[in-house]
Amino acid sequence: LENFFSGIIVLIGKQVRPGDTIEFGTVYGKVDKINVRATFIKTEDNALIAIPNTQIVSKEFRNWTLNGDIRRNQFEVGVAYGSDIQFVIETMLEIMNASNLVLKVIPPDVLFIDFASSAILLRARYWVHVGSRSISASLLRRRMEEVFRERGIVIAFPQLDVHIDNAAARPSLLPV
Repeated sequence: LENFFSGIIVLIGKQVRPGDTIEFGTVYGKVDKINVRATFIKTEDNALIAIPNTQIVSKEFRNWTLNGDIRRNQFEVGVAYGSDIQFVIETMLEIMNASNLVLKVIPPDVLFIDFASSAILLRARYWVHVGSRSISASLLRRRMEEVFRERGIVIAFPQLDVHIDNAAARPSLLPV
């Protein structure tokens, strides 16, 4: 009965409609259909998941397409200390601007995020159609790795320097 009334609220309220792309907990996909008991989500892996309407009404979820089909996507890149940061940022922007998946309505940007333990972290941010969010990040990362290699930009990796103090192992210079 609770799902029935929640289903009516979902159907009348229109905060979720068939065709919308939503994220509900760990579930991400398109709303396939809504009935009075459940909302059915088709994932990117083509699985059909039924979410009881009581959960749709009472829990937080994201509707990525309720106000349009574009969203900002982002990912981080770590470059080695000593890199020319301005050159790296310009290279990243060049790659994003050259991609046909990145929307030009709002220009992409790159933020300097942090001095991490093994890298200088930069965040690439760009606008994309919701359906291209996963593939766009993958293609941009692949292109960045390729161009970075060509231009001598080093992608950082965790490193650890170990210094051993041999003082205890050295023979004493003082007479015994």
